[in-house]
Amino acid sequence: MTQNTYSIFEETKNGNRWSDYHPFAPVSPKIVLLIRINMLSTGIEENDKATRQMYEAHKMRYLNPSNAGSYLEDLPVGIAANNFATVVNGKAVLKPTGMARYKHAFKFPLFALSTAHVQRINTISFEETIGIKGIVYKSATVFKRAPEYFLADSTEGFNTVPRIPPALAMLVPEDVRWQQGWGTYPKLLEQIVQDEFGSSQKAMFEVVDPVRLSSH
Repeated sequence: MTQNTYSIFEETKNGNRWSDYHPFAPVSPKIVLLIRINMLSTGIEENDKATRQMYEAHKMRYLNPSNAGSYLEDLPVGIAANNFATVVNGKAVLKPTGMARYKHAFKFPLFALSTAHVQRINTISFEETIGIKGIVYKSATVFKRAPEYFLADSTEGFNTVPRIPPALAMLVPEDVRWQQGWGTYPKLLEQIVQDEFGSSQKAMFEVVDPVRLSSH
């Protein structure tokens, strides 16, 4: 778990628009609550056609629609049950109880995720680790796989860093550039994984002009 895991989210930044698809809320090292934006599938078949249409229309508003989708779109999902409403024809309908809000209770479904989904979540976490001071892990062997997956991920939008204008590079010290994520982070993580965990994985990243920069 990264130091800032509770405050990050899966977002797509593309041109001058962005979408926050999944805020992260860790409950424990093995349980993470993901809050899903309502234009992604909710697992209720009756709603999925309209939801898909809204999602596709949303992506078309971006400069690059093919790279505007969610990296976690195909996660197994389910609607949280509660004690004040029921689902009728795919829509939530309040029960006629007049229950006070402080008595509302929720039951969230839990899903065992595939290794690929776990590593995607880890990848998003690594995307947001710039400037933090620590990462907590239990097993070095298991942890090693996470940054290796991140460094090797060639999905468009990941491991892209802005090109630094030569004049600016002369004015801003390298440690400050690293804190701001200006081009050195993937190489720094590569060095840590190689030196501390014996990995041979190289960072697969692309340096792009800031106007082209997009990310998850």
